[in-house]
Amino acid sequence: MTPLGSRILPPPTGGVAALHHPATFVKAFGLTGERIPCVRRAEIGRASKNREDELDRAARDKIDRLRMTATPDGTPNSNTPAGPSLEHGPKFVSRGGAKLHHALGAFSFNSAGLFAADLGCSTGGFSDCMLQAGSAHIWCVDTGYGVLAWKLRSDKRVTTIERENALHVTVPPEVVSRGGVDVVVMDLGWTQQKLAIPAACRWLKPGGHIISLVKPHYELEADEKHLLIKGVLPDERARRVAARTIGRLPALGVRVLGEVESPVRGSAGKKEGAGNIEVLVLLQWPGAGNS
Repeated sequence: MTPLGSRILPPPTGGVAALHHPATFVKAFGLTGERIPCVRRAEIGRASKNREDELDRAARDKIDRLRMTATPDGTPNSNTPAGPSLEHGPKFVSRGGAKLHHALGAFSFNSAGLFAADLGCSTGGFSDCMLQAGSAHIWCVDTGYGVLAWKLRSDKRVTTIERENALHVTVPPEVVSRGGVDVVVMDLGWTQQKLAIPAACRWLKPGGHIISLVKPHYELEADEKHLLIKGVLPDERARRVAARTIGRLPALGVRVLGEVESPVRGSAGKKEGAGNIEVLVLLQWPGAGNS
């Protein structure tokens, strides 16, 4: 008679249950025989990490195929701060890194030695870009769990804050004690700038900067939603909405120092050139009561 716990039923044919079925691990670890040894948590952890590394590499390879330049007309920017070369295709864990890399060059923004926060970090493209450009430390905030790429969460320069809404998260004591961070970078998805900017200012020291990704298709008024075509806002309309949104930011207590259109469009649409126009804006917070 087969000892209790040794006999394994055929695995489900698909879905999450199949991924966690013991027989799946038998195949994954190359095990044979009727009696199946216990799969330790450490082994499962290694398998998960290997899969995450595989996904990270795929994302970096995809970004590496994008030909990035620092200016909208395709010419290299001679003022690009020290860091990964644009000509050699810097690799980031997600395409967000390519967007921010473009903005750092366009704004001539040197992040070397700065303390930063990445609000809505997701996989960590913005954070990866900042670290490659020399940032000293970065706090990564996201509502998700286990989303941040392994290369970042295992980096001693990164503090991971998960399962926290960037609009409401408590600023860590170590940030408060140093007077705030030097710069906040953020891509808060569908959250409008009128909500995102005040949240970012809570992290900043007086005179600190914000680099925010403005998504015009999420900045539409309620009576403008009909302008979307399969989730995409036509380019000229998107540029007008972006200009309107950025024009309203000084009322939130920040100064607009620059803006640049992202060379990488939003993910809506699968055809080349499809997807939504996005704009990165550079802001400065003069400090409470100094706007």
